[in-house]
Formats: sequence, structure tokens, C-alpha cells
Amino acid sequence: MTSRLHVKDLINVGIFAAVYIIVMMAVVTALGMVPLLYAIAPVFVALICATIYMLFVMRAPKTGAVFVMSVLMAFVFMGASYYASIWVLIVGVVTEVILLNGGYQSLKRVKLSYLIYSLTTVGPYFGVVLMKDVYFAKTEAYYGAEYADALARFLPPWILLPLMGGTIVAAFFGALLGERILKKHFRKAGIV
Repeated sequence: MTSRLHVKDLINVGIFAAVYIIVMMAVVTALGMVPLLYAIAPVFVALICATIYMLFVMRAPKTGAVFVMSVLMAFVFMGASYYASIWVLIVGVVTEVILLNGGYQSLKRVKLSYLIYSLTTVGPYFGVVLMKDVYFAKTEAYYGAEYADALARFLPPWILLPLMGGTIVAAFFGALLGERILKKHFRKAGIV
């Protein structure tokens, strides 16, 4: 098996990135109706998107595939801030290093890499710390002052570390669930 990305692999990356992003956006949109749930949306995304990520890595076990998906996610996150896009690219590089060191077919390494990759969804929250006034002004313009005030109560500047911790814990359980789903359904079907 070659480790270079070919056209088929790029098609897989595009398909899985689209599915991952659509599911992520659907979860965030649904949770975004309630400020408290929006504040912890990365936790729910990490739990729900684990199977998609794991299937993606097992279907396209090539060097650079996860980074290409990170680039696509960085474009999506540009609307939040360039800090979010930079964060997604950094996380993508770290994830690739984890996968390179353990092989893309090692389920253990795939699960470990997801614990890190799940942190991509924390990227938009960097605006709370680095550009607080701009972040909440944008929120107020889109959702109104009442929503922005409620969200500000749930997103203090120190939220990033607890949010990252919660996201990693949820990613762990999501990866366990993803592993069971992969073994039960996708391996039997010969997909992975």
C-alpha cells in the first residue's frame, strides 16, 4: 500500500470532510438555540462525529488525508476568526504526526488521533479569549443582545481549558462507540 494520496483518496477526503462538517454544523446549529448548549457544543460534536472520523481514517489511510480535511475545516472556520483556522491547521498537523508514528490502520492510534482532532471544534471559541469584544459584538448582531449577554455568562475567558478537557473526554467515549460501530457494522460489511 502506497502512502501517497491519489485521486480516489482525495475523493474520500472530500466526501468524509463534507459529512463531518455537515454533521458538526447540524449539531452546533441545533445546540446554538440555547446559549448554554452552544457554549459546550464541542463536547457534543466530539461524541457524535467520532465514528465519521474513524471510518474516514480507516478508509483513507494515507499520509496527509487528515491534514487535507483540516484545511477544508479551516476554510469553514474562517467565518469565526482566523485564530480558529490557524488552530484547526495546527491540530491537523499534530493529528498527522500521531497517525504517522503508529500507522493509519492501528485502531489504537486512530482513537488517540481523534482525541486530538476533536479539539478542532474548540477553535471558534478562541475569539472569546483573544477578541472578546468582537466575538460578542458579532454574536449580538446575529442573535440579539439578550442571547449575547446569556452566552457571555457561559463563556468566561477561562473557558478554553475546561472546554478542551470536556471535548477530549467526550471524544474518548465517542471513539469507544465508534470502535464498536466499526467492528459490528463496517468490518462485517467489508467496508474497513
